[in-house]
Amino acid sequence: MPSAKPNRLVAALAVAIEGTGKRVRLFPAGEFTTLDGRKFLMDDKAAASLLAAAAGRKNKYTADYEHQALYAKDNGKEAPASATFTPQGLEWVPGDGFYATDVAWTKRAAAYIDAEEYLYISPLFAHDKDGRPTALINFALTNTPAIDDQQVVSTTISTENILDLTAILAALDLTTDATPEAMLAAIAALKSDAAAKGQQVAALSATQYDSAKFVALSQFEAKDAELAALRAQVATKEIDGIVVAALADGRLNPQQEALARELGAKDRELLERFVATATPIAALSGTQTNGVSPAGDTKPEKQSGAQVAALAQTYQAEQLAAGKEINIAEAVRHVKSQAQQ
Repeated sequence: MPSAKPNRLVAALAVAIEGTGKRVRLFPAGEFTTLDGRKFLMDDKAAASLLAAAAGRKNKYTADYEHQALYAKDNGKEAPASATFTPQGLEWVPGDGFYATDVAWTKRAAAYIDAEEYLYISPLFAHDKDGRPTALINFALTNTPAIDDQQVVSTTISTENILDLTAILAALDLTTDATPEAMLAAIAALKSDAAAKGQQVAALSATQYDSAKFVALSQFEAKDAELAALRAQVATKEIDGIVVAALADGRLNPQQEALARELGAKDRELLERFVATATPIAALSGTQTNGVSPAGDTKPEKQSGAQVAALAQTYQAEQLAAGKEINIAEAVRHVKSQAQQ
């Protein structure tokens, strides 16, 4: 078999066939240039892309003659295979090249090669904008990398605008070796889930808002404030009753009123226990004659502590209505003084 100059082989992007062995170098390592001046780079990054693309394949790769597979639809001619090889048989040898290691030649192709009627192979591949191969399509037996009439045999397909499926597979939570069927199933599941959520949104949107069934937060807070005010009024009245009764029968003296009210505001039950155990002071509970009038008058006092308390509260309210504010102790003293007259 005649030899060829290595630099000529790289520049033409045609790789010499070294017999019909199984190991075929598809790309030389490093930079290489086509006859029309396009530059490419085969390095570790390119090898990783080629191997990743191959990992997703199920079928074998095929080789043809003169890239006829590209033109079969246009010229109507057959595009028979010249060889097959597997994705698992691809191998990167740093500093040497990228190989198909398990090429199985057809009898016809083997005969052409043994007769040295075909001398080179020409890979068809996709590449990125930097010229690195990203996916191997196939290769062809050829004796020239181009055809006449300046129509260059396209040995590359740009992938600048080809969508990278890696990101899509990750978004679908699938691995890079996922089959097309698995991708379609994952997409169908997402569409079904989206449709179900859309129906839920539509159902919620169709629900009529009935203002009669809901209370505005501001109204609720206003009612809550009114309830709290009423509770405070009730508590104040209860404390008034306890304090006034205790002042009336002498269990509290006027100086203790403020402290008693403060205690009642914090703990009403504690105030009740305190006044229940307090000993009435005779000097504060009316007369000091045990209910007997002076000068031998044996007519008993008829006002109980509860009566004095009630009269004192009434008197206090009357004074307040008249524009005069007095405390309950003053009201009690008034009632007692009136009773002694």
